[in-house]
Amino acid sequence: MKIEPRAVDGFLKQPDPAVRVVLLFGPDQGMVLERSRALGRTVVDDLADPFAVVDLSESDLKDDPVRLGDEARALSFGGGRRLVRVRGGGEPVADALKRYLEAPGDGSLVIVEAGDLAPKAALRATCEKEKLCASIGCYADHGGGLATLIRQALADADVSVDRDAVDLMCAHLAEDRGIVRGEIEKLILYVGPGGKVGVDDVTACLTDAAAVSLDRLVFACGDGNAGEVDQLTRRAFDEGVSEIALLRALQQHFTRLEWVVAQGPDAASRLRPPVFFRFKDRFQAQARGWSLTAIRRALAALTEAEIGCKSGIEPAPLVCSRALLAVTSHAPKRASRR
Repeated sequence: MKIEPRAVDGFLKQPDPAVRVVLLFGPDQGMVLERSRALGRTVVDDLADPFAVVDLSESDLKDDPVRLGDEARALSFGGGRRLVRVRGGGEPVADALKRYLEAPGDGSLVIVEAGDLAPKAALRATCEKEKLCASIGCYADHGGGLATLIRQALADADVSVDRDAVDLMCAHLAEDRGIVRGEIEKLILYVGPGGKVGVDDVTACLTDAAAVSLDRLVFACGDGNAGEVDQLTRRAFDEGVSEIALLRALQQHFTRLEWVVAQGPDAASRLRPPVFFRFKDRFQAQARGWSLTAIRRALAALTEAEIGCKSGIEPAPLVCSRALLAVTSHAPKRASRR
């Protein structure tokens, strides 16, 4: 069966006792691991206990497809339930799972930790169809979900946080749950228990110079400031930002701008993640000044430049720089007077 997102937290705390297999899959491997550990602790007290926990890889099951069933049906040395963790989501795991489900054990929980799986993938299809299985997708936190995670993790450590600091973290933290947790822990150590996280703390502890320069470049381009765009493009290259990353940052900015212009200026407040407070006025000015036609022309130019960078016909820095200046030249006059 498929566990819907709204029911995941409850399931992780108190899994259905009838479930024998839980599939955790998705692009956010940090979240897969975090949820696997949470589920595992509902079965055993110590995830490192060799008598109660067994770890299997995809290659283990490829060489010995009946081993999953053998391990899951085995009795725990000290009594109690047994936990079997399987890492991998390919055909060997799917085949071994089907064999096991023909005669499942009663006292074990099998947790399968897989990567991103298509809906028709054999392993995912089996776990979403079988009553004894549960399937949970693990996708990166965005917008409100990421903000909630940040606030809760800080609150658990007796650390408060400004709203603007949360916005900045949402804008700059990676999407993998494991990386996000690591960065939050770094911030907790920085301010200490009982402390309060502000924008300056996030800037000092988490954001890097390349990310800050990229934000400035994106908005300079939208403002139509050719001199600043040229200067910041050179700096981005010096800081190791790739041409593709730079072009995609611009694409993301103009895609968000397109949505707001199409919906109306008030729609900017509904963007997730929200526009960082230091750039809100500039974003609103660009939303008022850029037309949909001009934005779509800019997006087309950026997409064409990305293709050009990948083709290798011309040097990628040249293609990228030329595209940015072309987009900048199409900025409305009102914005370019900044």
